[in-house]
Amino acid sequence: MEERAGIVRPGFRLYQWLILAALAAAVIGAYGILIHLVVSRLNPPAPHREIILSSPAEGAVVAVGGSVTIQAESQGIDVRRIELWVDSAPVHVAARSLPVDDSPWTVTAEWTAGWPGLHHISARGLTPAGEMISTPPRSVMVVPDGEILFTSNREGAYALYRMRLDGSGLERVFAGLGDSREPAVNQFGEVVFVQRLAGQHRSLWALNSTDRQARVWKEEMANLQQPAWSLDGQRLAYVSDRNGSDQVWTARADGTDARPLTTESSAAGQPCWSYDGAHVVYSVREDGNWDIARTGADGTGRVPLTSSPAVDWQPACSPVGDQVAFVSNRTGVFQIYVMDMAGSSLRQLTDFAGGAEQPRWSPDGSWLVFVGYAGQGEGLNGRELFLMRSDGREVMRLTNNLVDDTEPAWLSLTAVQGPETAGAASMALEAVYFDNMTCSGEPST
Repeated sequence: MEERAGIVRPGFRLYQWLILAALAAAVIGAYGILIHLVVSRLNPPAPHREIILSSPAEGAVVAVGGSVTIQAESQGIDVRRIELWVDSAPVHVAARSLPVDDSPWTVTAEWTAGWPGLHHISARGLTPAGEMISTPPRSVMVVPDGEILFTSNREGAYALYRMRLDGSGLERVFAGLGDSREPAVNQFGEVVFVQRLAGQHRSLWALNSTDRQARVWKEEMANLQQPAWSLDGQRLAYVSDRNGSDQVWTARADGTDARPLTTESSAAGQPCWSYDGAHVVYSVREDGNWDIARTGADGTGRVPLTSSPAVDWQPACSPVGDQVAFVSNRTGVFQIYVMDMAGSSLRQLTDFAGGAEQPRWSPDGSWLVFVGYAGQGEGLNGRELFLMRSDGREVMRLTNNLVDDTEPAWLSLTAVQGPETAGAASMALEAVYFDNMTCSGEPST
């Protein structure tokens, strides 16, 4: 307080200074906005200039012979030509009449998938200055034209499902009172699977493909599981514990003439037949560890195929040669390997962080469908179905969900040409032609 001539004058208080500061900041902010508007009007931002690939989506799946829509659009750039590419070749070329401008321009074409595998699709635009602008490539998975049977718990208990390799045609084939598991299919389409009711033993059932009714294939008090057809469909190998421990047995297709094939001291299981029917390859547990062995179709001539401290099991015999795919954790995580019928020429095919298992050869021996731990679900619900070439190339995902998709078996496969035999002619080049040097008017027909 200041006192002069008997008058008391209050000085500037703190809140008054704060009000003045706020007013000054508002004035400065207003001037800043005005300056920004003027500068942006004098120097507008550069337009969005690029080629956009709007179709197909990344990771799209289509079967051989299916059609893929490829669509590209130029945005904010004067483009006189757009090329649509698949892998290393253009499959469609379109041109605009001169003069061109930067208005949006869309080009669409249909590409027929000629052979299976991973394909890369991109678009390129040519400017009047001769500059080529490209899109990042997108992967499209072209799968063989085939169908598989598998088990899943997507509706509660495990049931049998079928679908085409491109994911279409998914349907439930059979659901019993308990879990329906481990389907095996022979070349005639006959299906045998394992049925297990709560608190009861496992039994083998045969599925009628016409009316989809199931009947008991073989009735006994022992547990029957892991069926595997011989290539000619005449005999079935399976696992039974009727003699006290799990051993491999064989029987005729109608369940008669059942006989033990193995007499391992501990346990044997997971059988598969060699392509010529002369041998059965199976897993054997010795000293608490699993390895793989083979025996003659009559149970004689046992030969060990693996002998390692790792778990080697789940053998799958090629239907066209002497190769055996199997599963091992010799690198710390279960992965799929392949070897010959003598146990040599070992190669690792998969490298999944979560592991891979259950390989199954396609009827022509060119592909393996298998199970990979790469899904979104917890535990076993993280299992999904995958496809790869028999040498481990071009791994393609077939299912993607929160449930357990497992135990695949091939129903059919249509043989198709590959790129080595089909040649570049299978990817037809399409173009739009003009009968003048300026690409003006209507294109020629």
